[in-house]
Amino acid sequence: MLYTGAEVLIETLLERGTDTVFGAPCAAVADALSRSRGRITHVQTVSRRAAVFAADGYARMTNEPGVCFSKGSVYDLVPGIAAAYADSSPLVCIAESGEDSEYSDILLPIVKKRVNIQGSDDLQKAMRNALAHAAADRPLPVFVSVSPESLDKTVNAESPPESIRTENAHFRAETAKGMIAASKTPLILAGGGARGLVTGKRLAEFAELLGAPVACSLMGVSVFPTSHPLYYGLLDDEITMRSDLIVAVGTRFAPRLRQSVGRLPPVLHINVDFGGINILPRDTYIKGDAKNVLDMLLNSVEQKHNPEWREYLESRRAALSRREMQPQDKLMWFTAQMTGPEAIICTDTGSLMTTAADYLSFEKNGRFIVNGGTGAADFGLAAAIGAQCACPEKTVAYITEKEYFLGSAPELQTVARYHLPIIVIVVNAGATPDIGALAAAHGIQSAGAFYREGYLGKLRAMLATRKAGVLTTNMSAFVD
Repeated sequence: MLYTGAEVLIETLLERGTDTVFGAPCAAVADALSRSRGRITHVQTVSRRAAVFAADGYARMTNEPGVCFSKGSVYDLVPGIAAAYADSSPLVCIAESGEDSEYSDILLPIVKKRVNIQGSDDLQKAMRNALAHAAADRPLPVFVSVSPESLDKTVNAESPPESIRTENAHFRAETAKGMIAASKTPLILAGGGARGLVTGKRLAEFAELLGAPVACSLMGVSVFPTSHPLYYGLLDDEITMRSDLIVAVGTRFAPRLRQSVGRLPPVLHINVDFGGINILPRDTYIKGDAKNVLDMLLNSVEQKHNPEWREYLESRRAALSRREMQPQDKLMWFTAQMTGPEAIICTDTGSLMTTAADYLSFEKNGRFIVNGGTGAADFGLAAAIGAQCACPEKTVAYITEKEYFLGSAPELQTVARYHLPIIVIVVNAGATPDIGALAAAHGIQSAGAFYREGYLGKLRAMLATRKAGVLTTNMSAFVD
C-alpha cells in the first residue's frame, strides 16, 4: 500500500502502540497527524524543551518510548535529552533535517543512537529500529533526523518489523547463588531499572524469598510498595552498616548515591549494561534485564529466614513514627493522605525532592517522577503533562517551589488547552508574582492556603473537581 513518508512515520508509531506524541512537527508530519483520524493524540507544548520533558514523563509511565517532534534548533532538545539519558528513560526525538543538522553532533554523548533518514524507502525500517533501540537493554534516547524529501515522497510500507534482541549474557548464576546463600543480613537496593509492573512484582517476590529489606535509590522510589513490611526507604549508612551483602537491582550507583553512604559491603550488581557495572570494590555482576535475572534467581535461590531483619525493621518503623516531623515532612505526609497511594507525583530537584521520597506513599510501580540525573529546573510540570497523557484516569500532582515553578509556568497554557486535571502545589509562593492570577489567566482554578486545615480542605476540593488547579502554600502553615 502506498503512503507518503510522513504517513509511514505515523503508522509506524501506531504499530508500536504509541498513542500520544509531543512537540511541534514539520508541516508534512502535522498533516499526517491530522489525517490519523484521532488514533494518535498530538500535544503541542509551549516550548521545545517542555516537549522532550513531557515525552519523558509519558515514557516513565508507559515503559515505552516517548516520542517528541522538533522543527527548530537541536540545541533546544539538549536539556530534555540529557535528562532522559541520565535517568535511563526511552525517548525518540524526531527532527526534520535542515541547516543546523550538522550541529546534531552535540547530541552524540547523550543518545544511544543517531539515525539519519534520507530516503522514503528507508523510513519505515529506520523508525522501527529507532523505537526498538530506545527500549532495548538500558532504555535511552534515540535521535532521528528525517530529510524533507523522505516525508513527502510515497513509499510502499509493507515490510515486516525487525526485532532488537535484548542481551542477557554474562550471567554469573552460581557465584550469585553462593553469595546469597552465605549472607546472613542481605539487603536489596532497588533503582530506576526496576520500574515496570512485572519487574516490580518479581522484586517483591525476591525480597520475600530472601527475607531482605528493600532500600531505594532516588530513582528507585515507588518501584516497591511503601506499605510492604520489607520496605526500608532511601538507602543510608544505617542500613548498609547492618548488611553483609547488597543485591543492587537496576541502579548505576551514581556519584550522589555513592557519596550518601560510607563503606559498602560486597555488592551483587544486576544491571542491563556495563556502564553502571563493576565500578565498586568487591562488585560481582550479572548483566541482563532485571526481570529476567530476577526470574533466574527466583528459580535457583532457596528461601531464607532473617528474623533479626524483621525485628530491626519493626523497631525502625516505630522509631520513625516517634520522630519529630519538620514542616516540609508534614506537608508531604498530609499531601499523601489527600492524593492517595496510587497518585502520580512529580517534583523538581531541591529540598522537596528527598522529603517527597521519604514521606509520600506509593503502592504502584513507577509513580514518582523526578529528574535525579541532571536536575533540570523546568522538568516537573512538563513531565506531569506527559504522565497525565499516559494515565488520563489517574491523579497527577506536581509539587514544587516558586523558583522552579516559574521556569515551567508557561506550560500552564498546555495544561489548560488539553484540559489536563493536574494539581500544581507551589510551596513558599510569596506575594509576588501573583501565582493565583497567573493560573486564572489560563482559566485554571487557584487557591491559597496558609494554615494546615485550609490546605487540606482546598486540596481535597480541587481533587474532587477533576480539573486542573494551582494551590499555593507556605511552610509556616505546617508549623505547630
